[in-house]
Amino acid sequence: MGRRAARGGGEFAFAHDLVRETLYDGLDEVGRRRRHAAVIRAMDLSAVLADRLHPTELARHAYLAGGELEPVAAVDRLVAAARDACSRLAREEALAHFRRALEVVEEPTRRARIALEVGEELYHHGDRAAAWRHFDDAAALARALDDPDLLARVALTVCRHETMGSGRARASYDLLREAHSQLVGGTARNNHDRLVRDLIARTEASARRGQDDEALAFSLWARYDTSRGPGSARKREALTVEMAEIARRTTDRDTEMFAASLRWVALVEQGDPRYYDQLHTFADMAERADSPRFRIARSVDRSIVAALRGEFGDAEALLAEVEAHGDHGHSEFGFMGHHLRWALLMLQGRFDEADQRLRPLGKRDHPYVGLLRAITAVEQGHVEPAQRHMADVEASGTPHSPFISPLWMRLKAQAAAATKDPTLGERAYSSLAPYRGEWVVSMYGCDISGPVDLWLALVDAARERWDDAVAGFISARDSADRLGARPWSITARSGLADALVHRGAAGDAESAEVMWHDVERDAAEIGMRHILERARGRRAGTSDAAPAHATTPARAAAPERAARPYEFRRDGAVWRLAFGGQAVHMPNAKGLDDLHVLLSRPGSAIAAVELLDPAAGPELVAAKRMGGDPILDDEAKAAYRRRLTELDEAIDRAAERGDDGRAIALDEERKALLQQLRVAAGLAGRTRRLGDEAERARKTVSARIRDSLRKLDGSHPALAAHLRDTVSTGATCSYTPAEPIAWQL
Repeated sequence: MGRRAARGGGEFAFAHDLVRETLYDGLDEVGRRRRHAAVIRAMDLSAVLADRLHPTELARHAYLAGGELEPVAAVDRLVAAARDACSRLAREEALAHFRRALEVVEEPTRRARIALEVGEELYHHGDRAAAWRHFDDAAALARALDDPDLLARVALTVCRHETMGSGRARASYDLLREAHSQLVGGTARNNHDRLVRDLIARTEASARRGQDDEALAFSLWARYDTSRGPGSARKREALTVEMAEIARRTTDRDTEMFAASLRWVALVEQGDPRYYDQLHTFADMAERADSPRFRIARSVDRSIVAALRGEFGDAEALLAEVEAHGDHGHSEFGFMGHHLRWALLMLQGRFDEADQRLRPLGKRDHPYVGLLRAITAVEQGHVEPAQRHMADVEASGTPHSPFISPLWMRLKAQAAAATKDPTLGERAYSSLAPYRGEWVVSMYGCDISGPVDLWLALVDAARERWDDAVAGFISARDSADRLGARPWSITARSGLADALVHRGAAGDAESAEVMWHDVERDAAEIGMRHILERARGRRAGTSDAAPAHATTPARAAAPERAARPYEFRRDGAVWRLAFGGQAVHMPNAKGLDDLHVLLSRPGSAIAAVELLDPAAGPELVAAKRMGGDPILDDEAKAAYRRRLTELDEAIDRAAERGDDGRAIALDEERKALLQQLRVAAGLAGRTRRLGDEAERARKTVSARIRDSLRKLDGSHPALAAHLRDTVSTGATCSYTPAEPIAWQL
């Protein structure tokens, strides 16, 4: 048997593992350690070599090198391998690397930080006793070092987990006061939240002074955790932006992706349509990372947003992907899988199924299962369970944490609407009113319960404040349309139609009738059975077909839709687009500006150079379309014209089909032809230089319009299809519908 095999290029490998093992066994202990250390040093000298070994292999070499390798280098490799194992959901492997790191590390501050990291990993996976042993070790090290910053870090870590219900409230509070006394000085305040805020402010300031990115990232995460709850989304979005910047500086891929995921949630809370692009940014990052942890997170986030947008089939499929991974997450948040299923069922009006899903669950399965049962009962028309739950919570004197408080506010609004209790209505209204224009979001985005304005309008309707209710439902509808949140838009329109009927002003009944028709159609289209039944009952004249407090997602219809069914209007940075009974809002884009001009002049051929530069006068437009002298004969020009026309048409057809590969290949051929004719024009009967302003305008405007239509596919596919059928692009562009359409522009 040969001892080695040639791979080519000067590389060799053992022909059989037995050869390697035999040679390894022949070395003494010192020789083995030296060779393990040599591997690590070689990796440090060559990035190419380092990429060939998995972090686990590097950690093994670092550990077995023993005293032949500097402890700092060994710890770095072991911690990196532990974090890599965490990303692969290899929990036992991660803990083994962490324990070896604790065995090797010599520097006390580093030991304390690793102990905290190990403690958090154990805590997340349910081994609370072992977690607290590591937290206590870290605290003891901080005290021995007399390091107030480190003790503050330990206290803030412990405090975060205590808020999740550890049973060590007294011990964690004492540690918090001790850290505050050492770092801040003076008399420690008795207010828990104030103690936490003071410690975060000091640790953050210290990290900024010392330009310690790792410590700064910890402080920002701590600040994020204490900034949850209604009204904090703008602050949390800013934190995620800075955390992502730090992560990029330190090449901390995991933190960068967590920040990207949390940012889209903060944007939803603010009612900001940019959330959708941010979701795709996170999804793209997660896909490139090729990490099981982030593949699961990607599916979870995409499922939440699919449900938000009324794409229930996609949401179901993505949840099935998550569940196929089995036991994949932290036990601390394992209940969120139950919650996502419950929320999806509720959006579809499958209340009995949601109730059945909750029945076998206890507090260990979902710490807020009582709250979910109360909300489900109200949607089923049973108010008593909700009243009992609220009374129990209030009697306990322990309010819901910011992690879940938005969902609690939703329940109060629903119960107030169902009972018409003026006292409860006033309490529900006052708790929601400061957050007008925002969205009810809990549990890091795992629960999105619609616009705040929807629940305020529901309470106004219960109090028969019909003008306020109408205004609130319109605001909720518009907010849902801006986000493309069809279920919540439908729900808002359903409430709006009822409010118009009860208000009874001139034209209200007619607007409500149109709205119920649209609500019925849209609810049937996306599968919201409770809204569909309610709409059919209303249109049949049976006003008691569903309880007045019923609140389940649907896509909102506008009272003005009967009068203005076709809109293409810009309001500041947002466009309102209405077509075929559906209205959406989209952020401003140049392609929408181009389409607006075309719709304003149906049947007209508008030069692309005019769209590119609307401020140019006719003389400048004409000049940009002209070029140099002709240098080709008529026959050659005709041949070139035919081929370029064929290529233009083929490129447009490929783009419309979404065949980007074919479009790119054709465009390359077109570029080559144009390069040959750079100084000779005479195309399509026009004498000009190729590559001039007209050519640039054709490409730019066509690309802008195609991009806007692609984005419109996701929010209003019917309008996107109409525009593709009726808008032509090229050197001149036009909008030519088969029948005239009275657009409100």
